[in-house]
Amino acid sequence: MGVRESEYTEYFKENNGTIIVHDKKSGRKWLKNLEAAIRRVDVVIIGQQQVSHSQSQNAIALAKEYNKPHATFKSYGKQDLMKSIITALEK
Repeated sequence: MGVRESEYTEYFKENNGTIIVHDKKSGRKWLKNLEAAIRRVDVVIIGQQQVSHSQSQNAIALAKEYNKPHATFKSYGKQDLMKSIITALEK
């Protein structure tokens, strides 16, 4: 997520939440690390601009497997991210 990661982290901290950012930088163990991350969260939000289609599909499949609400967001704005979280939780 790069520059926005610290901005999102601060935003969630201000709103009594925590954000876990997962990316493919973890190499071959990426899918195993993604699964571990998804097991620990309340909601899975996938940045469509930030991941490939296959990465998105892996995240959605794991979210479904672990019964985690999930949604996607398209822009980098905090409001779009928050709308996606609300959408996921309302499903």
